[in-house]
Amino acid sequence: MTVEDAVVVKVVNLVVGKVEGVHSVAEDGILVSLDGDVATVKVSLVVEFGQAIKALAARIRTDVVEAVEEFLGFDVAAVDVHVSDVHLPTA
Repeated sequence: MTVEDAVVVKVVNLVVGKVEGVHSVAEDGILVSLDGDVATVKVSLVVEFGQAIKALAARIRTDVVEAVEEFLGFDVAAVDVHVSDVHLPTA
């Protein structure tokens, strides 16, 4: 079985989009590296102002690992969450 990196990116994008406090995926986007059955994921995000970033990153890591392992059958070596910006509410 082969799975393209783009499929893993799509799954990660769907998972990240459902996490409360994530405004959007940043311009840097989502990068996936597959080495056999092991995935390494890098996610760059814009978060909503007022979110506890450390807790949000931990939730994203957990959700991404669960989705990639359960849906695609890959082990996940690491999920690197990078917050590149904060979205401020409009007044």
